[in-house]
Parts: sequence; structure tokens; C-alpha cells
Amino acid sequence: MLHATLRSAAALCALLAFATSFAAQLPDTIEPASLDERLLARAIFEETNRVRAQLGLKAFGAEPKLDTAAETQAQIGSVFRPPGHTNPFPLIATPLDRVKFAGLNPEFVAENIAQISIYDVPSGGSIYYLKNDRTLRDARNGEPVRTHTYASFARAIVEAWMNSPGHRENIVNPKLRFLGCAAKMSQSQDGIPMVFAVQAFYTPRKRNGK
Repeated sequence: MLHATLRSAAALCALLAFATSFAAQLPDTIEPASLDERLLARAIFEETNRVRAQLGLKAFGAEPKLDTAAETQAQIGSVFRPPGHTNPFPLIATPLDRVKFAGLNPEFVAENIAQISIYDVPSGGSIYYLKNDRTLRDARNGEPVRTHTYASFARAIVEAWMNSPGHRENIVNPKLRFLGCAAKMSQSQDGIPMVFAVQAFYTPRKRNGK
């Protein structure tokens, strides 16, 4: 009994330490050469559940295998053009294929993808390089643009999804119970650093009609 209590206490301490570390890193600026993919994926997961809570919806559960399904498409979408929900690889070609390939038995599956700049630019804004100067500048005022933090990027990409009817429908769908997230560095055609992010949604198939 004592050993079980000690194990539970140790697990709780580890969980609290992880949560503290996660929160401490959210204000960090995203660096293209050293993107912490797990941190950004976790930030997107938490931001999505924050939005769900605001709408009075139940939080998505975490599922490591679903993270794997999301990461599979993130790896492909970060280099394929144009990025999409399908790819030419038979066993992992569709969102449903990827969830099954990760070892899950789904009843419902959905997927959101997006590729946005690591720079904190208002929606619809534009950025540019000056000749012989690789400093990105805001087209509105010519000032250098700021790079997103992990927290602000998560807010920006979830907001973009929420402003798109089809993506929003997945985030607010009460039938979808679990969420997996992934993020990979990419770049635009003119070389601007981007992040390609994927949300994989899933509800397990009921067993014995229950």
C-alpha cells in the first residue's frame, strides 16, 4: 500500500513538473532551426481545448497514437506541394488510413491542416524582404516583423481554423472525442519560414453495441 502511494505521489510530481516546464516554455520565441515540435503540438492541443471550454464543450482527450497519425501527415505535408489531406502512399493516404495505421479502431475521423508563417502578422497582412536585406518587414509600416512565440502561434492557428467553417466544424463537433496534434517546419515558395500543422480527430468504435 505504501509503495503504491509513493508511486502515485511520484507520478503526480512528474506530471506537475511537466506542466510547469510546458507553461514556462510557451513564451519562448519559435526558432526555425530548433523548433520544439512536441512543445508546439502540445500548445495547439491545449489552445484547442481552451476554445472548446469557452464554448461549453467537453475537452478533447489525448491519445498518443493519434499524435502519431497527425505527425505522419505533418511530415508529408511539410514538403509536398500543395499540402492536402491525401497523399500518394497507399497505407496512409487518407485521414482514416492514418488513424487505422496508427493502431486505432475509429468510428469517426476528421482532420484539420494549415500552413502559416512563424511571423506574427495580422490576418490578411503581408511581409516582404528589402533588397540585400533578409530582415522580414511588415508591409503596413516597414517595421521588422516579430516571430511568434509557441503560445501566440497556437492561438493564431486555432483562430485561423475557427474562422474557417469546415475546420471549425471539426473542432466543435461533440461526436469527436480525442485529438492528436503535430507541427513541422516548412517554408513558402519564396522561402519564408512556415509551420505545417495537423489536427487529427477521432472517436473509437463502440464495442458490443455499448
